[in-house]
Amino acid sequence: MDSNLKYYPHLDSLRAFACLFVIIFHSNTVAFLRSKYHFNLFQGGYIGVDLFFILSGFLITGILIDQFITADKVDVFTFYKKRLLRLYPPLIVATLVFLVPLLFWDHVAALSNLFFILTYTGDCVILFRKIFPVLQYPSMFSHCWSLAVEEQFYLVFPSLFMIIMKYARKHNGDHIIGTFILYNLVFIILIIALPILLKSYFYKFFLWRFFQIFFGGYLAFIYSKRYQENFVPSKITANTINWIYRIYENSFVSAIALLLFFSIFILNINLTPFNIPIHYYLLTVLGSIIIINAYKGENTLYRVLLSNQKLRYLGKISYGLYLFHFPIFYLKRLNIFNGPTTLTSTIILDIVSILATLTLAILSYELVEKRFLHYKRKLEHSNKINSSASLQVFNEVI
Repeated sequence: MDSNLKYYPHLDSLRAFACLFVIIFHSNTVAFLRSKYHFNLFQGGYIGVDLFFILSGFLITGILIDQFITADKVDVFTFYKKRLLRLYPPLIVATLVFLVPLLFWDHVAALSNLFFILTYTGDCVILFRKIFPVLQYPSMFSHCWSLAVEEQFYLVFPSLFMIIMKYARKHNGDHIIGTFILYNLVFIILIIALPILLKSYFYKFFLWRFFQIFFGGYLAFIYSKRYQENFVPSKITANTINWIYRIYENSFVSAIALLLFFSIFILNINLTPFNIPIHYYLLTVLGSIIIINAYKGENTLYRVLLSNQKLRYLGKISYGLYLFHFPIFYLKRLNIFNGPTTLTSTIILDIVSILATLTLAILSYELVEKRFLHYKRKLEHSNKINSSASLQVFNEVI
């Protein structure tokens, strides 16, 4: 990526939108309207998760590219140490605020939720419940399956990344970007085949989600000037890069991608012909186009939409917003609040819940996360990581 740029503010705004999509999708009001009136608006908020996956792959891969080109290696131990410093402080806050009190209500549920969020195994609940039957389904933090998928990806990715890069350097050429078309074909085959094999387990299955994350990784290679300066591009690679640039940065294409993404969120457009969820591939492509235009910051429409300072701040605290919103919404299901359930009461409760989520996320970020992020940056400095890896310093990856 462009090492002269240290901060990509529009990516924070984009993260804020992704988080807001998910929060609205999980709200009690949307659930009430869906169940009582078969109301179909705002049922597409799940696409925020897809956007998070692609953005995460784009950012992390860009960081690793810069590190490898600078030092001819990736410090895997430091990579994992920094991930822990980023991920676990908000989890400790969540434990103290939600799970410690839950111990007095239902200690098995509290310990089950704690197990799945701290071990990042929320996507493998059925497997672990078979091994440990005492475990309950982590209802309060069931949404953390997506965080689990990401961290499982990053358990294997740095080592795999080094193998790929060393192979490319040994052969003095680029053998990565040239495989992008083949990668897309395999991705599509997985999306067609896996639902048949896995049925209801498909949605959270890690394998095709890994492909979704690394779709963003491919974009990091394609848009990394340092990578292209250090590896001799083949003719196929050069053609692929030019083809991607022309499509992704086209004003009409970028506007249509944004319009379609918001339309899917609001209208929940069904794009599953013959029950084949090919729309997940479409979402991946649309999300990647949106991310690149936000990253480049040259498109007027994107600048207008993503330049709000408050939106950027929401992006900075999006990890807390994502982590805390669902357990706060879930409190309604514990029958803590008595009284008839009406549309008005549900809307009021959701407003209060969102304000509580926002307050807790701000407190977590300002009082806890910032301290650990400061230590994380000192760790980067002490390891003499080149300033081109500043994408990690300023656009923190969830």
